This record gives sequence, C-alpha cells and structure tokens, in this order.
Amino acid sequence: YIYYAIVALLVTSCMDHDVEYDILDTAHGTFITNMDIMDKDHKSVLASKVIPATVIDENGVEQLKEPTDNPEIILTVKAEANLSELFLTATLSSQSSYAKVSPVMGTLQDFTSARQYTVTSQSGKKKLVYTVKVVKQ
Repeated sequence: YIYYAIVALLVTSCMDHDVEYDILDTAHGTFITNMDIMDKDHKSVLASKVIPATVIDENGVEQLKEPTDNPEIILTVKAEANLSELFLTATLSSQSSYAKVSPVMGTLQDFTSARQYTVTSQSGKKKLVYTVKVVKQ
C-alpha cells in the first residue's frame, strides 16, 4: 500500500495544474494622496494643494470620496516659482502602493499648462487619469 501511495503522490505532483489566483480588490488601487512640487534646486515651492479625498468602503476597498473619472489636482505654488522648471512628486495610497504612474515623475517639467498623469493599478485592471494644474499665488 505504501508503494501505491508513493506512486500516486508522484504522479499527481507531476501533473500540470492550471490554478488561477484572484488578485484582491485592494490591488486595484489608483489613488494619489499627496503631492509636492519643487524648483530646479529641489526646494519645495508648494503653497497649497487640493487633492481628491479617498475613503475605504464597507468591503475595505479604497475609492474616491466623490467618484469621478477625471480627478483634478490643483497645486498652488509660491509667486516666485518658475512654472516651466518644476519637479513633481506624488505619494500613492496604501492600497495603491504598487501602482505605476506615467509619465514618470521626479524629472524637470514644464507646468505652464495642465498635465495628465495616469495611475495604473498593480493588477493592471484599473487606470485613473489625473489632471494636475499648477497655479501661482
């Protein structure tokens, strides 16, 4: 009996099993919760910011407090800031921590007009396009 048990174990362990694992809903996060904007010397020029708030629903899944397909972030910078030479950084929410942002932040960019940033969830199933507007005080 032991011989047959060992053979059965070896045969079943060699079989190809197609197993799919569901990614938790919390892996679909696409939310920016904080931003900073700096000048070419890497000094913060941020005076104030308006970033859409997020909430956790009854299932533990994060969502925008006021649902929208095109969230807008408004960053007010100090009057002396040069809008054509700024660095932007963002903090993603805990449920979005493995999401990807494109285009890449942290490089010198021109913010004389609004820019769009796409946050793609870890699972790749959700995308949220943020419009970022930078205005002077």
